[in-house]
Amino acid sequence: SEQERHFYDALCIDYTAAYLCDLMADTMTVIKKKSFSHCAAEELQSGSIQCYSQWIRHSYNTFVVKESAPGFMEMFDNRNLMAYLDDHESFVYRHRTLPNRAGMEYFEARAVRLYSDDDSYKIILGYRPIDDIVEEERESRQKLEQALKRSEEASHAKSAFWFNMSHDIRTPMNAIIGFTEALLDTSLEAGQRRHLGTVHQAARSMLRLLNDILDTAKLEKGAVELEIGDFSLQELCDQILTSLRIHAGKKGLALQCVTAERVPPYLRGDALRLQQVLLNLLGNALKFTERGHVLLRLDYH
Repeated sequence: SEQERHFYDALCIDYTAAYLCDLMADTMTVIKKKSFSHCAAEELQSGSIQCYSQWIRHSYNTFVVKESAPGFMEMFDNRNLMAYLDDHESFVYRHRTLPNRAGMEYFEARAVRLYSDDDSYKIILGYRPIDDIVEEERESRQKLEQALKRSEEASHAKSAFWFNMSHDIRTPMNAIIGFTEALLDTSLEAGQRRHLGTVHQAARSMLRLLNDILDTAKLEKGAVELEIGDFSLQELCDQILTSLRIHAGKKGLALQCVTAERVPPYLRGDALRLQQVLLNLLGNALKFTERGHVLLRLDYH
């Protein structure tokens, strides 16, 4: 009927050829056929009727490139295709053919079930050349591969950079720590020893931070492992405040630490990470405070 014709045209508008197939009756009727076939025997007229299974077998033997179509006959078998469409909205299969007169080589078949009240099992089988789609996909894959290659090259360059930085930075840091320890073994005034002790502690903390930063394995897996140990919270805070007091003094700011009585003298955790947090907080406080004081309050709950 005319209504059926419009319905079929809507279903297969994107396909060069389309067939109405009854998988139970093993028949197929040509709905739409634009010539892209490989031989005159395939030039079927609209409305002509054929045996579905014979047509599938003939197509496979005539122009389907076997290496590109694994499982072709099994998937297009009447019973197998019915079983598949019972669980899926449609069935799509791509394969290569021998290049036809127009040079077309890649084709796509799509089967969509038509539901009806009778005992038939009707489908619309659409067929179209997809050389342009395959070419676009090939170009997309090439671009993706090129982007992946550039990413890998950048990753290698980053690793080489961190490796070189590891040596170039650790060497002077070890020298600072070594000479600071040597000076601490000499006779010093109390103030000099205190300041030099702060330098020594800061240098050791800096070296540990550098070791973490330059550990490419940790960078790549995106994880930082905490080092758990006992430490004095008061000593840690005193070291932080000592290292920041010169900067605070230049801005005319008072830097204080108040500790509640219930705060335990020793804690267990990663002292360096806590030091990083407190340094960042106090550093920002000093940076954005124009007058007055900055207070670090320690409490325990």
